[in-house]
Parts: sequence; C-alpha cells; structure tokens
Amino acid sequence: DEPLTGKARVRELGEALEAMDLLRESLADSLERQWAMEQQSRRELAALTHDLKTPLTIISGNGELLAEEALSAAQQGSVDAILRGAERLEDYLGRLRALSAGDGGEEPVQPVSLLALFQLWRTAGEGLCGPKDIQFQAEEPPALLLPLRQEAVNRAVLNLLDNAVRYAGSGGKVGLSVRAEGEHLTVSVTDTGPGFTPEALARAGRGLYTSDASRPQDGHTGWGLCYARQVAKDHGGELRLFNTEQGGTAELLFPLGE
Repeated sequence: DEPLTGKARVRELGEALEAMDLLRESLADSLERQWAMEQQSRRELAALTHDLKTPLTIISGNGELLAEEALSAAQQGSVDAILRGAERLEDYLGRLRALSAGDGGEEPVQPVSLLALFQLWRTAGEGLCGPKDIQFQAEEPPALLLPLRQEAVNRAVLNLLDNAVRYAGSGGKVGLSVRAEGEHLTVSVTDTGPGFTPEALARAGRGLYTSDASRPQDGHTGWGLCYARQVAKDHGGELRLFNTEQGGTAELLFPLGE
C-alpha cells in the first residue's frame, strides 16, 4: 500500500523504482477488483440459497401431504424418493449457506461405517433407476470402518450413480459394488450405456468436459466426474474409467489404511 519513494542518482535504478511502483499500483488495483468480485459472488450465492428455500419447502410440504394418503406401493415409493431428494437438497442448501457466510471449512476425516454409507447409495440408486425403468443391482460390502470425509465421498458416489442412470437409458442396467482388495477399497458403478470414447477416457474427470460422441451432454458440464476425481485424490486414491463388453464403468479407489 505504500508508494516507493526511494531516490537514486543512477538513471537506470530510478527507472526501475518507477516501474516497480507502477506494478505495485497495478497489483493493488487488481486485488481490489478481485475482492469486489468475490464479495459480489458471495452476496449472489447467499441470495440464491435463500430463494431456493421457498420451492424446496413447497416440494417437501406437498410430499409430506402425499405421504399421509392411502397410496399404492409404487406411489409410496415415488413419494419416498421425493422426500429423500428434498432432504438431500436441504443438506446442500446448508452447505451453500455456510459457504456464502465464509464458513465453508474442509470436512474432517472421521471413522465411517461402510455399511451405513452403502445403504444411502443403494437407496439413492433405487430411487434414480425406478422411474426410468432401469434395473439396479447392488452387492453388499464388507463391514468396515474407514477414515473418510463422509459427505464428500457420499456426493462423489451419488454423482457416479447419476451419470450411470442417465447413460444406461430405459430398459438398461446400473450396478453398484463395494469391495476391499489389497490396500484399496473400490467403489464401482457400471452401466449398460454406450461406454466411453478414447477421448472421454483420456479427458473425463476434468471440469467442463463432456463427450459429444459417446455420451450426450443434455446440459451437463462434466463437474460430477471432476468432483469425484478430486474427492478420491483428497483421500489418497483415484478415479478410474474404463469400458467393458456391457458398457461403461467408473471406479473410486480409496486406501484402506492400517
């Protein structure tokens, strides 16, 4: 913030001081603009989070009213899926509120029951596949306690399930398996869709990338796989994508630790 007021008898040194002062002013101006943009983004995020609360309350309220009616098994399943989705949105809105308030610290690593996480994934998979006439298969995992960032891992796997459901198509199949192999836990999501092109295998998982040839964009920007890859990396693992004779497979690998 302070100007460079040094004097020098050597002309070249004086010119260098003037250039450094210009750079200082330019940097200060740039940082000020960046700060203003961040503040504006935070205000807009807070406003959007507040506005989303109203339609979510309407969805939840009407879902709860429907749940009180005499429904068929299929109708009850649909209502339960609506309420579970609304509950997930409530969690996401809470996270957005924390971010907009500047309280979006990193989630701590804690021991997590793999069976409890798997139940969440299976329920979500069934809810995603049911309305689209997609067969969902899930293999029970081993009973383990793992040090994980639970919410982050949960969101990563749900992103993989959502991708698989979109690409499997009506009448297709989506599979979920969780297995401990060697030093890693592998969460595998498969679908019977068209699979990945070579370019998608090389670039998928990068933000704003989707494959035109093998997988339709339909408004998606590739952040789901990008987020899943980052979550795996944060845990010391990785995201793997590959094709089989049946379709595409996405795997999240997490170290089992000691």
